[in-house]
Amino acid sequence: MLLREIFKADIPKIIVGVDNGYYGTKISTKDETIYLRSKYEKSNDVLNKENTYLLHYNNVDYIVGSGAELSSIDYDKTADEMYKIITYAGLSILSDFVGTDFYLVGSYPLSIYNQNKDHFASYLKGTGVFETKLNSESKKFNIVKAITFPQGVAHSYNHLDLFQNQMRGILDFGGLTINCCVLSDFNIVPGTGFTENLGSIILENEIKKKLDTKYNLNIKDYELPSIIKNGVKVNGVLMTTSCDIIKSTINEHMNKIKKAMRSNNWNVESLDLFATGGSSLDYSSQLKSTFPQIAISDDCVNDGAKGLLAVGNLIYGDDVNGKQY
Repeated sequence: MLLREIFKADIPKIIVGVDNGYYGTKISTKDETIYLRSKYEKSNDVLNKENTYLLHYNNVDYIVGSGAELSSIDYDKTADEMYKIITYAGLSILSDFVGTDFYLVGSYPLSIYNQNKDHFASYLKGTGVFETKLNSESKKFNIVKAITFPQGVAHSYNHLDLFQNQMRGILDFGGLTINCCVLSDFNIVPGTGFTENLGSIILENEIKKKLDTKYNLNIKDYELPSIIKNGVKVNGVLMTTSCDIIKSTINEHMNKIKKAMRSNNWNVESLDLFATGGSSLDYSSQLKSTFPQIAISDDCVNDGAKGLLAVGNLIYGDDVNGKQY
């Protein structure tokens, strides 16, 4: 056997679930789940190093993660290179200088899934062969296969006990969008699946706009978590009416979600509901107030990536582990 064939035989094969969220990217393998803020920029000047990486790919330097400047809320995730660059940074974290073969499952918004699933898989796969540097450390990996799964549906595969042989509505409450459908034993009930721009970014922008107008402010994104929790202070004085504005705006947003469900053939009052996605954790009390029967995932942030990994195990298991006879 040739030396290169010996080394090729030793290259690990890894199934990965990649949840490219508008706010954060989560990548799961059987051993770990990594999280990267969905931000990047073309630069090598890293000022904030917390959960931030310097990726060198295709002769370009990128900052990826929390310390980068640019994010995207473009509905079409293939509109620019951001999501694939963040994915390649994540796969570089999981790789070494010898190489790794990845079998990838990504996800795409429900409402445009059928017409774009193959395009997004091709977008992520790229050339399939990669040599990068991550924080100056050489990395090699291959994306052997890539497929796409409906966004939101994959989360159910991380909660088999709630969805197997059952009917349940799932709300994937993300940064830009919500992806929702009614599942019957993991199958989408026709006419119930939808995507709406009702994620937490939309909600928080509305809160910021109302508070800016009311108090003549220019609130920054990094201030919002504290303001939503505690209200606005102006010159050190708490504006008590700001708490009412925040509460009413959140309630209005929850009612928009309920209206969208009803418009897509959901019987909201009687249907068992399940909420997941990072924003479900942030607004769990308001969700429970709006939907008394709703169950909130105990792994909201990672459900998508772990569910996609579970789907990958079903699809790629023979390729990675060998067929069982």
